[in-house]
Amino acid sequence: MFALERPPTFPLDTESLLIPNYIPEDRFSMTIVGTFADLDKMMDAAKELQEILARCAAWYASESSAQAQLLDADLEVEVPLEPPIADWLTARNLAIPPVGIGWLGKEAEAKDTVVRIGSSLCVHRLKPCFKKLSNGQEFYYDAEYDVHHPLVVFFEEFGAEFLGEGDCNGHDGIVADLTCSCSDLVGNHLERELWQYNCLDYNLYALPPWHPKGISPDQVRARETFNRLSNGGDAEHPDDHPEVAKKLKQRSSFTSASAWGIDIGSHVGQLQVVKQDENWRIAPEEIPISTNTMDICFEDQTLSLGWITFDTFIYGFPSIVNYLAKHGCTNFRYELVDFGQVRGD
Repeated sequence: MFALERPPTFPLDTESLLIPNYIPEDRFSMTIVGTFADLDKMMDAAKELQEILARCAAWYASESSAQAQLLDADLEVEVPLEPPIADWLTARNLAIPPVGIGWLGKEAEAKDTVVRIGSSLCVHRLKPCFKKLSNGQEFYYDAEYDVHHPLVVFFEEFGAEFLGEGDCNGHDGIVADLTCSCSDLVGNHLERELWQYNCLDYNLYALPPWHPKGISPDQVRARETFNRLSNGGDAEHPDDHPEVAKKLKQRSSFTSASAWGIDIGSHVGQLQVVKQDENWRIAPEEIPISTNTMDICFEDQTLSLGWITFDTFIYGFPSIVNYLAKHGCTNFRYELVDFGQVRGD
């Protein structure tokens, strides 16, 4: 049975959750997350950061060449170092990174760009950083480098642990562990519902249980049928969903995984999809709410979700927490880690 190695460290107040509006934008795909042991320091950092971003917005508004540089669709165009963050770091005798923050919102949007999730502050819609260093090497924001994104230096100054998501190469990602308390009735229901979703083939593009559309009884039946038959269950069962059972039986090795998934996925409840280069993909507006993998266990009135990975952390993680809270779960705790650190596990 799955079990977390240790209880998650940080409390999560569901009242602090705010899911920002999603705007698909490939050029501004990076998020920096700082997690704080001291909530007072977190609130101080949030205020400082909102003011810095507002000043950066004013600077970009007055510097058309810098704004054009940041708007350039080429990821290999350097992100300019904005004077407001450079001045803030210089005043504290901190290292000056070779790149800027890379946020191009308006002054009035600065407050909403710093999003609180429990003990974490998330700054999203940043342009991934690129820089040609003096030694000829290329710099992308990555924890392995000695030079860092300015927000990494900022968060470290406030004692926060930092993570990045959405670098230039698409390698960085955030993995979450989450626990909460609930009754046996609620916990058993959630464990079953989450396992039904998690065991479905990715090519089905299945709706997660927290999707606003909800999962109908017929779709639950289809999910149970798919999971049972896909894991070596009996060929026939009176409770099977007839269409799913039929299509699994008729599946040919010559059928593409994408076409097969779309066909069966229509019965299990499916995210909106679009066709691209002869293959199906999740529609951009559905990406924020989807997750990729997780482990699930309910024991002693504690629901534990481990190894939760996201297409976009800042949208996906609050969606899961809100879904659990609506079912009556309380006492949330969480832990975040960089996907690269646990990839080998």
